[in-house]
Amino acid sequence: VMFSAIFFYLFEISYEVIYDLRDVKGDAVAGIRTYPVVHGISKAIHIVDGLIFTSIAVLSMGYLLTLVPWRIFVMGAAPFLQLVFYKNAMRRGITAKDCIRITWMGVTMLVIYHLWVVAGLPGLGL
Repeated sequence: VMFSAIFFYLFEISYEVIYDLRDVKGDAVAGIRTYPVVHGISKAIHIVDGLIFTSIAVLSMGYLLTLVPWRIFVMGAAPFLQLVFYKNAMRRGITAKDCIRITWMGVTMLVIYHLWVVAGLPGLGL
């Protein structure tokens, strides 16, 4: 359970920092001290990357130690896809619309995951 909890915590925090990247100028003007406002966009990007890679590493370590089952390990695809999507969005300037897409991408993956579990498809007991 600890590996899963750490994974989800790191993954969630990475999303929050990504979300803060969408309006750095507006947050600065409003005096909202988000991570990107306080530490800069470059450092915020580094922290997001670190959080994503660490979340995947924690889940992978748990799986390799047989403390995390396959059905949980496959959730490591979510931060990987988030990384790919947010890097692409950052190249052109991330927007609120991009953050909403990341949210719906996550919702879609969770729905597919739960449908897989309910349907009793392969990989559940591993």
